[in-house]
Amino acid sequence: MSRGVRAGAIVVLLLGAVIAALLLRPAEQAARNAPAVAKRAPMEFTREGAADKITAAVERVVRPGRAQVAICERNGGRWACILADAPKRYYELDLGLVIDDFPAIRDGGFDTPPSHIARTTSSIYRSVAKRAMDYDRSRGDRIIIVLCPRDEWPQLRLTWPNPKQE
Repeated sequence: MSRGVRAGAIVVLLLGAVIAALLLRPAEQAARNAPAVAKRAPMEFTREGAADKITAAVERVVRPGRAQVAICERNGGRWACILADAPKRYYELDLGLVIDDFPAIRDGGFDTPPSHIARTTSSIYRSVAKRAMDYDRSRGDRIIIVLCPRDEWPQLRLTWPNPKQE
């Protein structure tokens, strides 16, 4: 290969590298400037404080050991997730909450309850919880009802939605 051909090939390779670098730079810059997605906080079911008070109230309806509650402080309000024993997987969200904010429920085989369960079971748990937690929607309080067999509880990986940026 002659010197001229070799020099031409090197110039073409260098130009290709420069063009590739220029084309990739905006994509790399965008990736670096993209906002970090915060890891969702896990729901921690406990028998302390308000969670214990709500759990005790729900257990009076469903029987001891058949309910758990997780509480999350959110913009001055409290969000309560009531997990109760049931033969099938159902969920019910408070007004203004959307299933896409709860991926473990959305992707976990949970369905909205049939009307007879929504009118009785879910409604009773919600009513009892509202009294126990002194529920105030205007303060930002919300309730999530999750029903599923108790032996499946340890495998659930329920998380709270990330707070909305306002």
